[in-house]
Amino acid sequence: MSVGRFCGVGAALAATVAGALLGGGGVAEATFAGQNGLLAYSTNGNCDADAPEGGGCPGFYVEVVNPRQPKQRRAVSPKDATCCAGDPDWSPDGKRLLYDSEGDVFVTRRDRSLSRRLIRRAIEPAWSANGRRLVFARDLHPVGGGRDDRDLFVRSLRGGQARRITRGGGDSADWSSRGEIAFVRTDRRFRTDVYVVRPDGTGLRRLTRGNTGDQPSWSPDGRLLAIERRGSDDRLNIAVIDRQGRLKRTLTREGATDPVWSPDGTRIAFSRRSRRFPISLLYTVRARGGGLRRLLPRLLSVHDLDWQPRPRR
Repeated sequence: MSVGRFCGVGAALAATVAGALLGGGGVAEATFAGQNGLLAYSTNGNCDADAPEGGGCPGFYVEVVNPRQPKQRRAVSPKDATCCAGDPDWSPDGKRLLYDSEGDVFVTRRDRSLSRRLIRRAIEPAWSANGRRLVFARDLHPVGGGRDDRDLFVRSLRGGQARRITRGGGDSADWSSRGEIAFVRTDRRFRTDVYVVRPDGTGLRRLTRGNTGDQPSWSPDGRLLAIERRGSDDRLNIAVIDRQGRLKRTLTREGATDPVWSPDGTRIAFSRRSRRFPISLLYTVRARGGGLRRLLPRLLSVHDLDWQPRPRR
């Protein structure tokens, strides 16, 4: 569940609601080819696991970490009790990071410098492959609206009028290197499916027929999608489908959400609910299956993953 969906309704309420619901899916954003860089994610630290009774929890903030050196973590969004930041998304060159906070979209450099508000009334941002445009979700009826009252918009990074590209619901967008935008749509019966659409709003196609979660994540070459797929035991796990929606493989069996491809296309990062604590831990698995690894050994709850691309040498 995306932190951004609860921002803008009041930080205290947002933190309370998100704290109760996170541990399901977050929002996994675009993956572009390159060397594997930093992992970005939304977190409220290890508050859910070891906060002193009655001590309360800090707000959610965006943090980055080197997967090979998990102690090298740093926050790139404000980090305090009133903050509600999430849905990070790396630019194709790996130099900038989009995120949403309190119902607006911000952009910052990876060292947290020059952070600024980019778009008001927008959540769940994702870059285009050339870095010149972005797609985001916007609530059409902010007070009392549901997910079917949210649609996708495309806008130039430099500003100008945003173009609405979906009608009938859309969020959790991911813009592929081939120019297609994958997103999810929830119907009146709360069934969620994955669709794709062109940036001009044409070519709408439905890829799944029930039993999916929130997370479409394109592979770096734009040929495959990692999604959350619900099994017979009603748990979400990570599966890979092609551009026509055909199932290629299921990668996890014990519950998993928030899939995102590594820029080199070899691994997929995801979060998994801890068996001992009410938090979601960070793992990676080979994109072809097997090779499960746990990252960030400390009790750090993570959601809304995205993996930084670095130019190939």
